[in-house]
Amino acid sequence: KGPDVFLAAIERLKPRVPDLFVLLTGPARGYLKAGLERLGVPYAHHHFDDYRAVVQCYHALDLYLIASRVEGGPQAFLESWATGVPVVSTRMGMPADLIEHGRNGLLADVEDADGLAEAAAALLHDPALRERCRTAALADVRAYAWPVIARRYYDTLYRPVLEGTA
Repeated sequence: KGPDVFLAAIERLKPRVPDLFVLLTGPARGYLKAGLERLGVPYAHHHFDDYRAVVQCYHALDLYLIASRVEGGPQAFLESWATGVPVVSTRMGMPADLIEHGRNGLLADVEDADGLAEAAAALLHDPALRERCRTAALADVRAYAWPVIARRYYDTLYRPVLEGTA
């Protein structure tokens, strides 16, 4: 979905962040691991049998970088917000709809490795920006909690049918 763009962004970010470290989760990440090794960027890769264990990884992050060209979500976007991790993303999928650049996250154009690196560096080097994005995202993600979504589905889709008003 964009691992080449991710690696290009990391390559551009590396000189600006000397202690850069990448945390990967999920199944096979061979392409990314090989690319990070080529760039000399240290990383860790964790895959969990119980998906709930990934929460500990979010708590270790300074930011979450999404370099995708296309996504339905991604799921990690809302997970990042819910765990207080600021997001830098390409303008696609859910981030394009929900991120207000500079308020609750930062955006770059699809395939814009320079823009992703610039946004990531801004978040890493500006604690006030990072805290502003984190705080706003934590507030905004509440609208996507399952009880809220379930109520909206019921009110919009099911209640009219059940009450015969559809």
